[in-house]
Amino acid sequence: MSTLYTGENKYVYLCGDTKSKYDLLRNIGDGIWIKSKECWKFPAEKTQILIELFRLSGNDIINTSPPEKSSHDINLSIGDGQFSVSGNTFTLKNCFKHMGGIWSDDSWVFPIGRLELVKAFIQLSETTATVPKIPTIPKVPTIPKIPTIPKVPTTSKTLETPRVIISKSQKGVWICNVTSSFIKEKDLDGKWNQARKCYIFSVKNDLNKIMTKLDLSMDQLFLEQDTWNNPVPADPALVTKLLSRH
Repeated sequence: MSTLYTGENKYVYLCGDTKSKYDLLRNIGDGIWIKSKECWKFPAEKTQILIELFRLSGNDIINTSPPEKSSHDINLSIGDGQFSVSGNTFTLKNCFKHMGGIWSDDSWVFPIGRLELVKAFIQLSETTATVPKIPTIPKVPTIPKIPTIPKVPTTSKTLETPRVIISKSQKGVWICNVTSSFIKEKDLDGKWNQARKCYIFSVKNDLNKIMTKLDLSMDQLFLEQDTWNNPVPADPALVTKLLSRH
């Protein structure tokens, strides 16, 4: 359903369902998309063309200006292994793409591992997000632990879980405890640093890709301190700020 607002002398605004006739609206000429209103703005002389094109009549034509859309009109809902963000997200679309979001129908769909990152970015509280309650799974009785047999030491060196550390300058990001084959497998292109035995990347160009490829959340990143061997957990707010620079 579409609505035509005619409350201004020189311009009219067409709002509502206009996606199906996007190409026609472009061909009419002199129309521009107004983000804050989520409407097309045309010179008043285009009124009759719009009425005929969208078959508007009666309550479809309102002699006022269209209302401004709230910048906080965003909803979040959690599904099975993923969640979606809908509402007024037009100005956030580029950031959502960098965060691994996929546009589907009328919402952005993310893997569940990106939940905290996206919530921090759009600053959603529980009162503005539609988050269905997930049923509590009954606890399984604890099974007594069976003593483990000590492992026989091997001569090969076992690598730990990849450790991602943001540099003190906040311009570089290190990936440590990984092999060159691991970097190639994840399709990452970093430079090997022999002194630290880590791969170095650019925060601006690579941080989002690293988080996506390694399936990392913000609370799994570290921040370099004066002493290289003792990084501290990175502040999620800082990570969000760095991601927004893309």
